[in-house]
Amino acid sequence: DAVEANSEASKQRMGRLNQQQFTVFTIDLIDEILRRRDGANASAHLPARQDFHPKRNQTRQKLASLAILNFKKMACDVFFELERRFPNLVQE
Repeated sequence: DAVEANSEASKQRMGRLNQQQFTVFTIDLIDEILRRRDGANASAHLPARQDFHPKRNQTRQKLASLAILNFKKMACDVFFELERRFPNLVQE
């Protein structure tokens, strides 16, 4: 199914990120979660920052454009990658 294929592709892309890239993406994802949590008081997307590379600002804006289901899947994919990179992070 197309949704599963997209999730697998997302997991593969995250797996190819180096540690710094993955950390930056995870921070931006958390910032977007907090922005969405603020709801009606939130801006349409995370504000562009002069100290960030234009591509990073673009990624932050793209996160805001994801529908809630796709955004949740992205967050799950990040969590999957965190578990893969840091197996002792989450203990059962």
